[in-house]
Parts: sequence; C-alpha cells; structure tokens
Amino acid sequence: LDMQCTNLPVLNRYRSLVIHRPSSVRRRFHLDRSSSIEGTESNIVTSLTNFLNETTKIEDVRQKEAFAIQNGLLDRNVIQQTFLGAYSRCGAREDAERLFQQLSSRSANSWGQLIKCDLQNRDLPKALERIVSMLNEGVEPTRFTWSHLIDYYDRNRQLAGAYDLLLEASQMVALEPGVWMKFMRACRDQRALDLELSAFEILMKQGYIMEQQKWGWLLTSLSEGGRFEDMMQVFEMMQLCGVPVNGTIWSVIMNGLLASGKSVDDLLPQFNTFKDDIADAAPWTTMLNALAKVGRSDEMMAVFNAMKNSTSTPNSKTYGAVITGLSRSKREKEMEEMIEEGRAKFPSHPNLENVIAIAR
Repeated sequence: LDMQCTNLPVLNRYRSLVIHRPSSVRRRFHLDRSSSIEGTESNIVTSLTNFLNETTKIEDVRQKEAFAIQNGLLDRNVIQQTFLGAYSRCGAREDAERLFQQLSSRSANSWGQLIKCDLQNRDLPKALERIVSMLNEGVEPTRFTWSHLIDYYDRNRQLAGAYDLLLEASQMVALEPGVWMKFMRACRDQRALDLELSAFEILMKQGYIMEQQKWGWLLTSLSEGGRFEDMMQVFEMMQLCGVPVNGTIWSVIMNGLLASGKSVDDLLPQFNTFKDDIADAAPWTTMLNALAKVGRSDEMMAVFNAMKNSTSTPNSKTYGAVITGLSRSKREKEMEEMIEEGRAKFPSHPNLENVIAIAR
C-alpha cells in the first residue's frame, strides 16, 4: 500500500474505507488483524482507532499499545481513551486501570469505561466505589454508565438493587429520563411490575411525559400481568397528559378489560365512542373476537360492516375473527363467502389459512 500516491481520488477512497470499513481494508490489502496500516500520521491514528474499536483480543490491544508508544502516539488523550475502551471491552482490568491513571484528564467516559470493566469482572462493589469517587471529583456518570449498571443488575436478577441505587443517585445528581426508561424496560422483561410502576411514578413527578409507544409498553405489561386497576389508572393519566391514544393501545385496554371480567356489553359503549376516530384495525378486531367468543354473530357482522365503511381497513386477523365467529354460530354459507373474500384480499396468508382450517 503506497501512501505516497498523488492520485487524490484514490487517497480519498482509501481514507473513507479506513474510517468506515476497516475490515474491508484489511481484506483488500491482505492485512491480518495484527498488521499495521502504514501512512501519514493522521491515517495511522484513524486506522489504529478503528482497529481498537473492533478488536476483542487483549494480545492485539497490547501489541498496538507498544506500537503507539514507539511512535509517540500514546500521549494523545483520544488515543489513551481508545485504548482504555479496548482494554475495558476485553475485561483487562489491570491494563485499563494503568491507562486510567495515566490520563491527563478523566472524563465521564473514561470513568464509565473503567466501571464497565469492573462489571465485566463481576466486581460490583468496586464499580459502585468508582461511582462515589467520580462524584467526589465532580464528574457525573453518563446515561451509558448507568445503563451498564442496570444491565449488570438485570443479568443477575437483582433489579430491586438497581432501583435502590438509582433512587439514591437521584438525590445527588439529576438522572436523565432515559436512565429510568432503561430501568423500566428491564423491569418489563422480568415482569417486575411494582418496580416498573415506581420508576414510572418518578418520571411523572419529574414532569417527564413519555412518548406514545412507551405508554403502550407499560399498559401492555400491566394488562398481561393482571394489574387491571393499575392499567386503567395509567390509561387515565395518559389521557390527562394529552398523549394520543392509537388503535394498538385501545386494543390493549379492551383486552385488559375483558380479561378483568368485563362483559362485551360493558365494552361496546366505550368502543362506540372512539371507533370512528381510529384507522387501526386492532381495536375493531378485538371487538369482533369478543363478540365471536360469546356467539353474538349478528352484532359481530354489524361491527364488521361498520368497519368496512370506516377509515379502518380489515386485515387478515380481522377476517380470521369473523370467520371464527361464523363457524361457531354454524353459519357455514356465510363463512365460506367470508373465506373467499378473505383469501381474495390475503392470498395464501399462513395465519388466515390456519384459522380457515380450524373453522372448517
């Protein structure tokens, strides 16, 4: 590879590859992972940085550190930070600690890399000790550092410990809403509904309004967890906050109400208040399924015909609900007509074909 080439387009193409596709550069120029890409000093720094951001082999990192020292590059803060990140990713705590001590200035990112390395070595006490140390130095942990800690507690099924830590930390520093959102996601995955609700209440007290999708996730967690009263309280809060309710969320609420023991008659009045404003097929399909299950096929067909005249478009699940309802009511001729109509709109759709096979 001759970097003395004066062909500018060729050089620009090479630099682009080094920055964006370092693996491609190594393959194209037959370089193995331990090879140095020669060139100007700026190109060396760029290729070295990209290499370190890719590798997970501690031997490679140590070899490149020796190369950086030999070429007088290790005194640059950006190179030090990059090596620190590489050692942290490899779990090499002694090397990471050594480089950390050499840093001319310790940023939140460098502290975070060291804490990440502690967690990789399953040393939570040391990681928490570093949190205190960095706060004493006037450096606040970033959202990514808190994220690493939440991931550690999550992996070890200790989310209550993560909640206590975040609660204590919030008394000293202002935690970004994204930190609590990350915690709520971990709680949702582990069905830790009490902790998820507690984090939600903290966000509400801070005046943070979640986006529509996040409300939907919380409502789904509560519905699936049988916490129907909490679900309705959160739903009312969502409406008070002025967050638009889409079809998916209405479907979650309707399914939750049905699961809580509410009847179709309880559901119909509420459904009629919003059905014309929703273009999503989900709540319509939920209503059709509810009517089909209790054998009220006449009302089911009335709702289906109303849907076809609305802004909402029936999907394969909608046709499946109607076909199931007609089958249960022994309305075979109408069922076959609906099957023909559904297949015309959704030919060879696997879910629809399964419903048809069961209905027949």
